[in-house]
Amino acid sequence: MLSPRARLPLALALAVLIGASLAPPASAGEYDVNVCRHADGTPAPTDGWQLIVEDDFNANDTAQNSCPIGGQVDLALGAGTAHGRFAVVYSGARVAFVASPPVGAAWSRVQAWWAYRANPVTSADGSDLIAGSVGSQSLCSWGRSSGGCSARGSFAGGPTSAANMTAASVPPAEANQPLAVSAVCDSSPLACPSASGDPYAELRAWRLNVTLSDPSAPAFAAQPALPATVTGATVPTTVSATDAGSGVHTARLLVDGTPVGEPVVVDAAGGTCARRADGSFDALAPCPTSVSGAPVALDASTVANGRRQLAVRIADASGNVADSQAAAVTVNKPPPPVPLAAIPKESPLRGKGHVHNGSGSAQTGTLTAGLRASSRGTLRTSARILPGRSLRLSGRLTGADRKPVGRAVLVVRSTFPGRGAQVARVTTRSNGTYTRTLRWGKSRRVSVRWYPFGDSITPVSSRTLRVLGAGRISLNVQPRFPRNNSALRFSGTAFGAPAGARVTIQVRTSGLWRTFLTPLVDRRGRFTGKRLLTRSAGVSYCLRARILSQPGFAYSAGFSRPTCRRVRG
Repeated sequence: MLSPRARLPLALALAVLIGASLAPPASAGEYDVNVCRHADGTPAPTDGWQLIVEDDFNANDTAQNSCPIGGQVDLALGAGTAHGRFAVVYSGARVAFVASPPVGAAWSRVQAWWAYRANPVTSADGSDLIAGSVGSQSLCSWGRSSGGCSARGSFAGGPTSAANMTAASVPPAEANQPLAVSAVCDSSPLACPSASGDPYAELRAWRLNVTLSDPSAPAFAAQPALPATVTGATVPTTVSATDAGSGVHTARLLVDGTPVGEPVVVDAAGGTCARRADGSFDALAPCPTSVSGAPVALDASTVANGRRQLAVRIADASGNVADSQAAAVTVNKPPPPVPLAAIPKESPLRGKGHVHNGSGSAQTGTLTAGLRASSRGTLRTSARILPGRSLRLSGRLTGADRKPVGRAVLVVRSTFPGRGAQVARVTTRSNGTYTRTLRWGKSRRVSVRWYPFGDSITPVSSRTLRVLGAGRISLNVQPRFPRNNSALRFSGTAFGAPAGARVTIQVRTSGLWRTFLTPLVDRRGRFTGKRLLTRSAGVSYCLRARILSQPGFAYSAGFSRPTCRRVRG
């Protein structure tokens, strides 16, 4: 039995086996490997790691190499039914993962998470010395006053916080030598412990990350073939390349010398060439050192249409890149889908996608429009429609190439001030012309619109035309045979006029229409009035009613038919 005062020096070591080599250049790319992260819990042979168990005293001492904590390294030495007891001097008991860097790569940095648990009886003495090193470089030491590189306590859950982590750069002289991660019992000159039942301490390396440097860039074995025209969101090609070290990882499109889109993994290599969420790989040489004719579809979703210089950029797992020769390529992709909500509801082909509206393929053009009373009248931008009459809306549609656009469905939009809009449609003839009849009605502004495609948002519009609907008004004059010194009575209706609208009764004298009476209409649009006739024997009067455009009246000026009366003596 060891006395409580006996010192049990213990070392938990991260060691790089001694050897001489040159350090990698400072500009070399780097990549991270998270050791022992497999579903079955054991490092695969392709990882390049070898498990070593040394026990000069007790064959029952084994390593916990099953990576039980979420795929983390778990090398442990200690007491318990699973491991038994061991009594050795110096490094008589050791478990380690040992590996050499792959060809073309070298060790750069090591990070390890340590854990330590001592029997309470000997914790004061047994915790004096725990040391780690990378070759001849010390990682950390833990004594009564130096502060620690490991943590005591329960092993339930991995102690992976920064307080438990030790990080160190690998010395240049040892960057290419085999690396060993070990949990070692070193108790010279005493055994640790000396007999079954003695107090013990338990040591563990919970997790290990290694960073490797890779100075060599990949190289193309053959130039990738690029299509003459790109019409989709990807560019298909094949990659043949080699890389010593981390291996050929991704390919990416270069457009006019600028990388675009997301990199594409060239060869997944059974999953080892996939980068994990933390940026690390699972294998020391994660990607293939050679690929031949590997098919890839490079992301071109953000490339604008036009004549472009395209090339392929390949990268190895450490970020070193090589570019292929550039080739002139025409990019001619259809426009992206337009959300239906963004397309005006009046568009004739709304919801039918990028379908051209009319003959040809013009994306823009010129649309003319005018008003006339007959098929041979002069086109005007403003015209009046009398009650019971109509106007012709005519014009022509040509594309940007000045060729007529036939069979195009146009939108005729009539806007009534303060009363919203109405939409109608008209189709162009083969020569691009169109005609639509406008009936009498309220005054309005009319424009014609052409949506070149079913997903067009902005139309090609004609100039705005002004259609004036003449006010409709009637006049009744009584009596039919008026006499001098009697009253002449007037009545009539102003259609659509609001209550209080002013009507003018006019009389024609000396070739001019003069105001005779100005009644107001009631809420039904009716008006009445009378005038005493004096000194009018033998006089003939021609009268009419007039209503002018005014607030609340949606028509322009209107006149009734003249009514004539001869006054008897």
